Amino acid sequence: MQYIHLRNKTYHFRFVIPQRFRHLYPHKEIKRSLRTDSYSIAVSRLANHFPVIHQINQLIAPCDHVTQLINHLRQCELNSVIMPHGAVYELTASLQRSLPIPPAITPKPYLLEDAWADFVEWKSWSVKVESGAKRYFEFIKCCLGNVAVTQITKQDIKSLLTRYASTPRRNIKPYHLLSPQELLELNEVEQVHLVSSKTVKELFKLCQGFFSSYLTKEVDILSESPTNNIKFESSSTRFAVFSDNEINAIRLFAKHHHGWRKWVLLIAIYSGARRSEITNLKATDIRFDEDAQRHYFWIAEGKTKAATRRVPVHHELMNAGFLSYVSLKTDYLFPELVDRPNALTNHLHKSIRNSNITTMNDLGERKVFHSFRHTFITKSRAGGVELGLLQEVVGHEKSESGITKRYTHSYPLKSLLVVIDRVEFD
Repeated sequence: MQYIHLRNKTYHFRFVIPQRFRHLYPHKEIKRSLRTDSYSIAVSRLANHFPVIHQINQLIAPCDHVTQLINHLRQCELNSVIMPHGAVYELTASLQRSLPIPPAITPKPYLLEDAWADFVEWKSWSVKVESGAKRYFEFIKCCLGNVAVTQITKQDIKSLLTRYASTPRRNIKPYHLLSPQELLELNEVEQVHLVSSKTVKELFKLCQGFFSSYLTKEVDILSESPTNNIKFESSSTRFAVFSDNEINAIRLFAKHHHGWRKWVLLIAIYSGARRSEITNLKATDIRFDEDAQRHYFWIAEGKTKAATRRVPVHHELMNAGFLSYVSLKTDYLFPELVDRPNALTNHLHKSIRNSNITTMNDLGERKVFHSFRHTFITKSRAGGVELGLLQEVVGHEKSESGITKRYTHSYPLKSLLVVIDRVEFD
């Protein structure tokens, strides 16, 4: 029966408000649990209210009577009625004969684009998060089409993930100019240019939120999510480290530039900071510690609590004139990158190409901006730096266990200098 649906072993009543009456009620449908796993009991609990449904479907023009009928369905008690043997099936059959929905008021299919618009409104994302989700949705729509969400199957989701995994990252030229359809039509993409498994995992998580959390659990459009029981294991490729020769080549490339094109690469080399931490630095984040007699970066926030930290400024940056650059700024050090961090990625790719550096090592690990961080950590560890000091400089959670961790606080900046000063490239 169209008004009774089994969900999680419990029958529910669901009545979609006819389109012509939607303005009379704040929701598109009425949903109520019938509190039983028995179909016969579920029908009996609705038996006295089917005439109300029939009246609503027969009415053409909005009126106060329609509002009263809708409120009745929303508030009425759903008590069982004693029905003779076989009456349930007779009632079901008669309802199917007597309560057909006229073609003129048949609910339209709930299309993917409409469902997505409702999902976005439900999520209340920030502008930045919504923009990122929209890029994923463009790919979803390109693969699945603007079909009714009830037609999307588990196989469709598997195919979506497989096809997405074979596309290139869109922060690489010339792929950044291509539409999702054009990306799908590419015949061969170099392994080094493919999206990471972590990115595919993010697409899958978005699909789970859309189909499972929203369409299935929140609005009860689907009885089962097409993402259920799909296994996708993220096996993110480790990033490569740069050799000393490669770092020196990139450093030379940076010193031939000015502004952010120079300083962002040099800071990445000598601080171990994340890309977002560097691009969000402000002039007020460059501070001086009296005890250590050293300038430092104040990184106010990051992906974890440990990411808030102080990082001493390497003497190579001081010698290159970093403080003079800072003195010219009143707000962000690199305002050109605040809203377009991919420009930095493109600049790094250019430096790698110009320096004839391979984009992948023998182990298949990619050389990307995050490789600066891996290189910094590897270099510090090789220099015998104490792990706790290194973890504080790079913003990792300290690995001490037990009650000792409770008594471990931030180190004074003077103690952190050894981490920075051990990073040298011959």
